[in-house]
Amino acid sequence: MEDCDTRNENHGLAKDAFGSVNTGNVAVDPVSPNVVYAGSYAAAKGQSNGVFRSTDYGMTWTNVSGNLGSAFNCPTLQVNPYTRYVYAGGFHGT
Repeated sequence: MEDCDTRNENHGLAKDAFGSVNTGNVAVDPVSPNVVYAGSYAAAKGQSNGVFRSTDYGMTWTNVSGNLGSAFNCPTLQVNPYTRYVYAGGFHGT
């Protein structure tokens, strides 16, 4: 198994407009712990690069921001344990 060191753009996470990978929070699906979500948050910069999902315990990542846009700041994430819906909180609401 590969080392579980820092994940970066080589593992599917993307750099933001400022050249950084700013993962501010992580949420694990309580039903399927191999599914992990990471929200990017560029404090005081105004934009980040969205929400990412991993289906292999955080080894590789895919951007799942969808219609939130690639510049979405995501300071909080939560997975509902009953519905498995992912709630992404932004500065302008959920």
